[in-house]
Amino acid sequence: MPIPAFLAATFALTAGQAGGVMLRDDLASDQCYAIRQDLALTGEIRVIQEEKMVPLKLAAKATHDYSERILSGGPPAEALKAVRRYETAKATITVEGRASERLLRDDRRLVILQRVKDTTSHYSPGGALRREELELVGEHLDSLALAGILPGKKVSVEETWDVAPSVVQALCHFEGLAENSVKARLASVVAGKATILVSGRAAGIEVGATVRVEIDASLTYDIAAGRISGARWRQKDEREAGPASPAVSIDATVNLSRRPIAISAGLTDTSLVSVPKGFEPPESLLAIDHKDPKGRFDLLHARDWHMVAVTNSHLVLRLMDKGDFIAQATLSQWTMADKGKRTDPDSFKEAMNRTPGWEASRELQAGEVPSGDKRQIFRWSVIGKMEGVEVMQNFYLVSWPSGKQMVVTVTTAPKQAERLGSRDLSLVVSLDIPGSN
Repeated sequence: MPIPAFLAATFALTAGQAGGVMLRDDLASDQCYAIRQDLALTGEIRVIQEEKMVPLKLAAKATHDYSERILSGGPPAEALKAVRRYETAKATITVEGRASERLLRDDRRLVILQRVKDTTSHYSPGGALRREELELVGEHLDSLALAGILPGKKVSVEETWDVAPSVVQALCHFEGLAENSVKARLASVVAGKATILVSGRAAGIEVGATVRVEIDASLTYDIAAGRISGARWRQKDEREAGPASPAVSIDATVNLSRRPIAISAGLTDTSLVSVPKGFEPPESLLAIDHKDPKGRFDLLHARDWHMVAVTNSHLVLRLMDKGDFIAQATLSQWTMADKGKRTDPDSFKEAMNRTPGWEASRELQAGEVPSGDKRQIFRWSVIGKMEGVEVMQNFYLVSWPSGKQMVVTVTTAPKQAERLGSRDLSLVVSLDIPGSN
């Protein structure tokens, strides 16, 4: 190392040890950054096959290259709104040697991230995201939450501090935080760069499953610029099986670079006229755009409904609310009726009563419900037993003018009926068969 550089590094280290280094990354409005993330992940998924728990090898690679403009600044990981324009957002996931790729549609490359206290959401002004798109842009390392790790004050080399629970929750994508022992330490100051080590464990709830996380990461902080310029984030997750997700063990490493840029062409005020004001976007932008793989039907449903199974004849969704399993919906095609007609309601009831394992005991309601268009929707609500367990079932017959029909069966525990409310009807009303009206 040349002598001048050696002297500069020594002076920076001495200054950091003597007077402390200010570690703060202000997320002020209209700051703009170019960010690159590369993920490498290995692990296993554990699923039940023929009544046995079977481990399946898992591997993934992902790249996210985007520019990020802060629209409404606030305390890190507490209250802010930002817009991201993704040049690249792709992931390749391999399970037992079978690879699948996830990409972001071109008209969904503009994504809004907003955080209010401990709730983070992502949506696109271009329209509803598909579930795989939401996971692609919403589950990578949160470059904005990283700023919350910093203490916002001067610290000396080897000094440690606790990372705030709200920051850990945002970084781990937890819906609720149960445990947190994550700490940060200023490890060194060399040539104007501070290295901060982050380590510890946390546990929380995500989609109704308990997740335990172990973090071993490092941040690079540019002292003169007053910002985080890079990170190497390693995280090990142990996820228990939940109502809407399998058990998973993963070991993931993310390498991130972050540099300030001028507001890019795609993030100017003119380019963002479609972005909703404030923190309450239309419900339509927070929905999930589900397309049947065979093109048989479309759904535009709330994010609380999670797909758990898909076969040649059925789609199964589960409704989760604040970590609790509320209801299950099974969607399937029904027999074709004559054009402009539908299956007789009494015949429909008889067919539903022949469901294996189902025994009806008390009818709650039967009749038409509004569809908002030319479809006819008949609902039959019944209390009974499924495989000996008392449940409430709402059977929906949805009929189109073309004669095409579908059945949606929603099953819940009677004590959860109030929490289910009208969310099953909203799901049914969102159902559409292209070209059938």
